[in-house]
Amino acid sequence: MKGHIKILLLFISLFLLLGFKLARAQDVNLYFSTDKVYVGQESRVFLVVDSQKPFNAIDIKIYYPEDKIIIKEINEGNSLINFWINKPSFINKQGYFTFSGIIPGGFSGKRGEILSITFIPKEIGLINFHVDKAEFLANDGDGSKLEVFSNLFLDSVFDASVVKTLEDDDSTPPEIFYPLISQQDGFLNGKYFIVFDTQDKQSGIDKYFVFESRNNPEKIPSDKWQETESPYIPKDQSLSNFIYIKAVDKSGNERLALVKPLPRGFYYQNYVIWFIIIVILVLAIILARKFILNKNDEK
Repeated sequence: MKGHIKILLLFISLFLLLGFKLARAQDVNLYFSTDKVYVGQESRVFLVVDSQKPFNAIDIKIYYPEDKIIIKEINEGNSLINFWINKPSFINKQGYFTFSGIIPGGFSGKRGEILSITFIPKEIGLINFHVDKAEFLANDGDGSKLEVFSNLFLDSVFDASVVKTLEDDDSTPPEIFYPLISQQDGFLNGKYFIVFDTQDKQSGIDKYFVFESRNNPEKIPSDKWQETESPYIPKDQSLSNFIYIKAVDKSGNERLALVKPLPRGFYYQNYVIWFIIIVILVLAIILARKFILNKNDEK
C-alpha cells in the first residue's frame, strides 16, 4: 500500500514539475479573437498575442485550408507593429499568409493586436490554421528567441439564414504626416528625394498619391494625381514646385501633406559660393600679375 502511495506521489510530482516547466517555457501565446462567423459571409478575425516577456521583432508564416476559407483582406491599421519589414500578404491558391516587423521599445502584456483578417468561410465546421513559422525575438539586446505557444482555429462557423456583413464605419482620415526632403551621394544617383509615411488605425493605409505643380492650386483635379510610394523622386530637381502627397486609407478617407518650394537661396547657395571663389581667384591672379610686372620693372 505504501509502495502504491509513493508511486502515486512520484507521478503527481513529475506531472506538476513538467506542467510548471511547460508553463514557464511558453513565453508567448498566439491566438485568434473573433465573434461567430457565418458561411458565405464576410467576417473578421483578430490575430492577437499575450506575452510575459517583452519582444521587439516578429516573423510569421501561417497556413490555412484554402478549400475552407478565402481571405479577402489583411488589415494592419491598429497593429502593435510600428515598422514592417515585410507587410502582411496572402496567397489564397497556396493557402498562407506571412509578415514580419519590429516594435521599437518592445511589447509585453495581454491581447496585443497584430493584425485583423477579413475572410469568407466556405463550409460549416472547424477551421484549423497551421503555424509554419512564429519567431518572436526578445527585447533583451541579444534578440533571443522566445518560446511560442499557438493554437489557431475558428471554433464557431455556423450556417446562418441571417445575412451578416462586415461593418465598416471608418470615417477618420489617416494620421497627419510630414514628408521630408533629403539627398545622399550614391543613393538614387544623388537626386533629391522625399520620404513619407503615416498610419491609419482603423482600416489601414491603402495607397499614396502625388501631385507636382509650379503654382499652388486651390483644387487638384482627380485625374492629375499619380500613385506613388516612398521614397519619391521629384520631377523638378530644383525643388521649385509645390508637391502634394495624399495618403488614402482602405475606406477612402484622405490626408494631404504639402512640400513647399524651398527658399530660392537654397537652390543657388552653391552657385553663389562658387561665384565668390571665382571672383577671389581672378582678383588674386590680377594682383599677382601686377606684382610680378612691378618686380620686372624694378630690375
